[in-house]
This record gives sequence, structure tokens and C-alpha cells, in this order.
Amino acid sequence: MKRLIILLLSCIPIISTAQTLSETQKQAALQSATKFCDLLERFCNGERTLNSQINALCSGADCSAYDDIKTNKEITLRNYLYAIQAEYPNKLATSISTPSLAKCKTYIEPVMSLNYEWGNIGNSDLSTSETAVLSLASVSNVYIVFDVIQTYPSLSKSINKKIVYDLKNKKITAFITNNGAFISFLNGVLAFSNKQYNVAITYFDSAAQNNRSSLKKQSYGLAMLCAFFMLDYEKAVYYAEQMGDPLYINAFKLNLYTQNEQFDKTYQCALQLESLLRKRTDLSNMMKSNLYLMLANVYVNPLFQHQDLHKGLSYMEAAYALGDAKVGYNIFVYYTLLGDDFVTPETALEYLQKSAEAGFPPAFYQWGRMVEYGLEDKEEALVWYEKSAKSGNHIAMASAGKLLIEKGEIKEGVEWLKKSLEGKALEAELEDNELTTGGLAPWPKTRADVESLLNKHGGTTIHQNQSSVNNQPTYSNHSTQTPSTTMSGSTTSTHSNTYQYRYRHKFNEAKDNYYVGLSVGYVQKQWVYDFDGSKEKVNVFGDGKYTNGIQVGIRIDPQFGYGFGINTGLYYEYYFDKSEDMYEDGIDYYYRSEEHSLYLPIHLKYSLNFSKWFQLALYGGIGLDCGVSGNIYLRSDGETLDTQNLYDDELDMKRFNASLEYGASIRVSRFQLNFTMSKGLVNMSGSDEYKVKQNKMMNFALSVYF
Repeated sequence: MKRLIILLLSCIPIISTAQTLSETQKQAALQSATKFCDLLERFCNGERTLNSQINALCSGADCSAYDDIKTNKEITLRNYLYAIQAEYPNKLATSISTPSLAKCKTYIEPVMSLNYEWGNIGNSDLSTSETAVLSLASVSNVYIVFDVIQTYPSLSKSINKKIVYDLKNKKITAFITNNGAFISFLNGVLAFSNKQYNVAITYFDSAAQNNRSSLKKQSYGLAMLCAFFMLDYEKAVYYAEQMGDPLYINAFKLNLYTQNEQFDKTYQCALQLESLLRKRTDLSNMMKSNLYLMLANVYVNPLFQHQDLHKGLSYMEAAYALGDAKVGYNIFVYYTLLGDDFVTPETALEYLQKSAEAGFPPAFYQWGRMVEYGLEDKEEALVWYEKSAKSGNHIAMASAGKLLIEKGEIKEGVEWLKKSLEGKALEAELEDNELTTGGLAPWPKTRADVESLLNKHGGTTIHQNQSSVNNQPTYSNHSTQTPSTTMSGSTTSTHSNTYQYRYRHKFNEAKDNYYVGLSVGYVQKQWVYDFDGSKEKVNVFGDGKYTNGIQVGIRIDPQFGYGFGINTGLYYEYYFDKSEDMYEDGIDYYYRSEEHSLYLPIHLKYSLNFSKWFQLALYGGIGLDCGVSGNIYLRSDGETLDTQNLYDDELDMKRFNASLEYGASIRVSRFQLNFTMSKGLVNMSGSDEYKVKQNKMMNFALSVYF
């Protein structure tokens, strides 16, 4: 079944930066901060009639102040002064250091302008991804922050505090510590602008914890955007719910549910978004366009039980009418996946041309390919190939190099060929081109095609392990970027998170490169005693069928071709058991066992790779166990009366065991469930009268790959 790209959501930070102030503004701020410190110091030292003068310097008695006297949290300035007076009615010896312009910082409250551009990624000379950028349109306000130290000699305590001066209102708006909501918010914005998203979320969470802060909603909003930059959809939904805007809540849930293929929930979100689109009048064209594309990608998805291609196309056309250049390219790619049931070939090519001419880079190569092999206009095709090459498409680099060589411009052509061979991007783009657009390009089909042409014209082949890999963009533009949607208010934009269905591939090949994972599981161990053909299956104490255990470790199962591979790894196992309660000589007692061991499987594995997201596999081979330590404890009334080594000669337990093993696994995306059984090969008995073999009745394990 075809698995389509569903959607793409992203966010862009508000930028906080330094601001040039006039000398008059600086002096006014310094004078206000200095006077505030002087009045507050005098108030603490006994002049208790200065409340009104202090409040007059501030934005009001309700402005923020950090109470280091009583509550150690951010409260109103009025309550802070009350706390000082209540705790120390006569005097609290206090000194406050003098504010300094040399050490102050400025923060702006910006008015931002949102624009799309084909972004420069990884300091490369190649731009590789469409991004939305915020540029500073104007400055709404400026805050000047002074650092001071408030000292209490009698309490042997000093506190680092900040005085925040509001330049627009010419008032002090906060007297807080670094933990204050306002400072936390500003630090979060700075971290956001530096793409330190986890750090920014920490600051925004801190700012939002202050219930009296006017920045609470803004903090949750920016934390939500940080989460989307990190592709943490669950966290983004959480912050959207804290904001309380049903548009963001449903849009981001739609993204989460679609990714997890929870289409029953997806449908409800889609209905809510459609309703909001009809009712909301506050949405910009960019926001509406992105919502249209989001809904379109849901309705054309063949996994969606309410699939409606006509409705999906109508949403795409509505987005195109709003000027979204990528829509035409998306329609073309969906045509290659869905065929004539979606649009006619003529319509798909018409939209592809419109998208290319509107300046959407992923369309450049595809339209150039149509021009070269459809219209047979190599001069025009070269124009589009070079545009695409400059935006980061490695197939276009090779194609441009070939056409330049055919024109006789050997040097320029060779340079593009060399550029196309840098790193591993060419192979990935060729594969995506084959899988998502039917592999319509006659040349190149492989890396070898490019290397052969390069060698014919005196170039030197660039291999994948060359140091030039380090110059590659951190995210390369695939030759056929799949349909995506973005969502944006004033601070959201395009950020790639692509889901591709591969419907053409080599026979039973692995669909991804993730083969190392963390595994956790449950295991049962059993000892089988064989007395001349009479077998008894028991646990370590002989009064049960098996001993329980848990298993954690690293799973490694690469595939080498045609579904064949290995299943191995290294695991730690912990076994534990308890005997039945016993009674003797007036004493209640029982035995408890613990064992720590290592386990190494060596299995041949055969996988059925149905898609990138679903595989089934069978495997079998040898399992090796090594007991690290183990003990049996005699326990009574909560105390240990005796301890015995589990590997004593008198017990039928050995440190080393080898088993014949077989099992099966099912994998969905990067999660895999394994079921394994083991039959012991080693006789662990210390007696000639019977044999003992150690089996693992079952082993259930869940692995996640990375």
C-alpha cells in the first residue's frame, strides 16, 4: 500500500538582540534604577514612609519583585514591601550596590516579519531546505536590565538581583532574580534564537510557572514551537493545550495522529480544523494555506479510511490560490504516487511548471527533466538543472555537468560532476527519485554513471569516504522532495519531517539503516531433569515450573541482502525466584534466589521486508550464557539466615551454558517485538545418575532502534 508524506510543521524563533540607545535614554534609565536602589535601601533601613515614592518609579505597586525575605518567590512589589515591614518593623540593615551602565544589558520586544526562503544549512554554499525566517520589522519596546547586589549584613546574606527598566513607559517593571519570569522569558527567547531548543523550553517552563506573569501564554506558545523544531509532537500538543487555542491543538494533534497512523483520531481533528477554517476570521493567508495543505495530505492518504481525492485536490488548489509555490510541486508528486485517479498527466505537469516558475527549488530539477526529455530542449533544461544544483540537488549537479560537457564547456561540466559525487547524497536522491517519481530520469541511474563520465573527461572520481563529506549540508535536498505542509501564525514555518512510501525496491531489501537498538524483555528459565527418560521440568527450587527474569541490552541485527542477516547483541539478565513457604521446628522460612548473567545470541535471520514500516522475521542459531554471580538465601522473618553460592558443585547450576535457539520478530517502524525459545545443549548435572539441561521457555523482548 502506498505510504505518503503526510505533513510538515515547524517554527521560527523570535530574535532578541542588543539595541543602540541614545545617551539621554541611557542616563534616564540609570537615574531611575539608581533612585530606586536608594529609596529601597532607605526603606529597609527604617524610613517606612517611602512606599509611594518607590511605587512611583515603577510601573505600579503590582510590578514584579522577588521576595527574599519571606516567601522566596516572585510576588508584587507592594507585597514585597509589606513583607519587609512585617518581618522587620523597625529596621532591616540593607545595602544595594550602585547600578552600572557598563554592565547593563538591553533586550528588544520586536515586531517581526515572516518570509520564506530557500535556507542555507550547515554553513554550506548550497542551500538545501525551504525555511521561514523572521526578520526584524520594527522595535516595539526596549528593556534595560541592571545587575545589582542586595546585601543584608545582619542576616549574613546577599542576593543578586536585576532591575528591569521599560524604555517605552520610562518605568521600572521588575526587581527580580535570574529566576524571575521576565528574565526567564528573555533567556528563553535568546536560547530559541540560537536554536538551543531544550534550553529554551526550560526557560519558558520556568517563566510560565509564575501564575501572575503576563508572559505565561507567550511562554507556552514559544515552548510549543521549540518542541516542533525538535519533532517532539507529544510535547508540542501539551504546550498547545496549555495555550488553549483550539486551532493549534487540533492542527498539532492532526500531525501527531497522522504520523502514528491513528486515523480514527485524525478524522476528528480534520473535522475540527475544517470547522475552524470556516469560522475563524483572524487567519493570515499563510496560516490558511498551511492548514489547507495539512488537510489535503490527510484526505489523499490511502491509509485514511475517509480518503477523498477530490477533496484533497480541492484543498491543494485553495492553497495554490493563496500563492503557495510548493503546492504545484506537491500535486505533481502526488500524481506520481496516485496516478490518473488524482489528476491527469497534463494537469500534473502544468502545476509542476507553475511551481518551478514561482521559484520553489524542489520543482527545478523535475521540471528540467521534463524539459530535456519531453520537450527535448537541452538549453532550457540546463537553466533549470543549474538552478536546482545551486539549491543542493546532486542529481541536478550531475545532469548539468553532462549537458555542459556536451556543449563543450568541459571545465564547468567536470566541476559539477565532482560536486555531485561529494558525500552520499547522490545515492539517496537517486533512490528517492526512483521510489517517488517512478525513476523517470534516463541519466544518471547510479553513481557509477557519473564516475564514468567524469573519468572520460579527465576528472578524478570522488569516493564517499573522502574528507569532502564534511562539507556536505547537514540536511540534503532530495531530488524529489515529497509533499509537505507548514503551519504558521507569526512564528511558524517549514521544517522537513518526511514520510515516504517506497513502492519500488530491490527484492526483499531492508528499507532503512537502523539495526542497532536498545532492548528490554521478560524471560523464563527452566531446568529439565532427565532420569532415564523420565523428565521433570522445574524452577531453581524444584517447586515450580520456571524462574522469572528480566533482560536488557543492545540488539544488533543488520541485513546483508535479500532479507538475510544476523540477530545478535549483548544482554544482561537478572533472574529471581522464591520457594514455597516452609515450616520446621516452630520457624517459618523460605528460600530466595538471585542470579546475574550475560547472554550472547548468534542467530541467522531471514526478514520479510513488506515496507519501511513493517517487517516480519524468523531466526535461529546458538545462544551463549555466562553466569556472573548468583546466590540462594535462606530467609525468615525478614532476615537472611544463610547464603549459598548458586554455582556450588552440589547444585546442578553451571556458569556457562549453550542453547539451540529459534524465534520470530515483528517490526513496526523503529520498534521490534521478539519472541525466542531456547533448548539447552549442555548437561549441567554433576551426577552420573541423571542429566540436567537449562532451557529458556520463552523470551519476550521489545527493542527500539536508533
